[in-house]
Amino acid sequence: MEFNADISNPFSDRGPIVKSPGVFFGRRHEMFMINRRVIQGSGHTNLAIISEKRMGASSLAYRVFFHDNNASFFKPFDRFAAYGPSRLNVQHPATIEDVSKRSSATYGIFNTDGILLNIERHLLDLDKVANEDSSLRHIRAKQLKLLKDALLKLLHPYVAEIDTKGTTVRYREDGSDKKRPFEQLASGIRSIIALVGDMFLRLSKNMEVVETLEDISGIVIIDEFDLHLHPKMQKRLPNLLSEVFPNVCFFVSTHSPIPLLGAPSKIAFLKVRKTDDHRIQVEQIRIDDINRMQPNILLTSPIFDMEDIFHVEKKISEVHTEDHWQDLERHKETRKNLIDKFQQKLRIHEPDAFQK
Repeated sequence: MEFNADISNPFSDRGPIVKSPGVFFGRRHEMFMINRRVIQGSGHTNLAIISEKRMGASSLAYRVFFHDNNASFFKPFDRFAAYGPSRLNVQHPATIEDVSKRSSATYGIFNTDGILLNIERHLLDLDKVANEDSSLRHIRAKQLKLLKDALLKLLHPYVAEIDTKGTTVRYREDGSDKKRPFEQLASGIRSIIALVGDMFLRLSKNMEVVETLEDISGIVIIDEFDLHLHPKMQKRLPNLLSEVFPNVCFFVSTHSPIPLLGAPSKIAFLKVRKTDDHRIQVEQIRIDDINRMQPNILLTSPIFDMEDIFHVEKKISEVHTEDHWQDLERHKETRKNLIDKFQQKLRIHEPDAFQK
């Protein structure tokens, strides 16, 4: 299915009137069309949104809400979480009231000072009840294990243990005996813990008991997915998120081809462009064999539209065409050995060639 639509940008000067965060007037028909044809009718459980300019992907994803035939606006989905590029600020227990506005479901996607809900406080509370003599002991112990296992799966192989004993959660990195607090971890690990923890707390807010992560459902938007993450984690995390949270629909925007190397099988690609007249142009890119593509193909595909992938200072004739670094190193060594042997034979048969 091919899909194209023009959506006005609600955050530009010419956009529709914003009554309050999460409620937008106008463009009912266009948003209903995206909801029905792309989300409900495509058969895909996740979306990758590729944007040339900032705000395009975020504005589109932020406005995809349920259609109400009896109203002239779109209502936010109650099981909903959105994350912008700033994903390292986590609520401190002592200042929860002060930052409540900055920790709303959609604040962080458009503001750099957004605050994520503190999953560590929840882990410590679960551990405390799990070790008390109460009727909730076994239930909380099961929930604690569920959360720890999910985080460890997402953080593998970088984090090997999560210790929730005491007053501070501590993490033991793989290959180390030392346990570190959240603040001393690498930014990529912290961003995953903060994002996944906040997501769990929001989507399970009105649930009394979470027996399995399949009980968690909702819509999650992650803008600039690749930010803070090492390429290895960029590749692993998309499919892992879909495995750990199978009933969550992820909207992910990225400027990197690496996350697409780990994209789950059921995924739709939306390419977003911002036009000169402050409109957002949306195009669905149909790719059925994403799991067979390498980065060079993805970069020159309609998703990223690069004309070539050569270094700006190199001629095409000088470009290495190997697919793996080890192949390149082996070929360099082979070439060096061949040149050395050729020069040795040349010295024997043509000694004058080496005389000044």
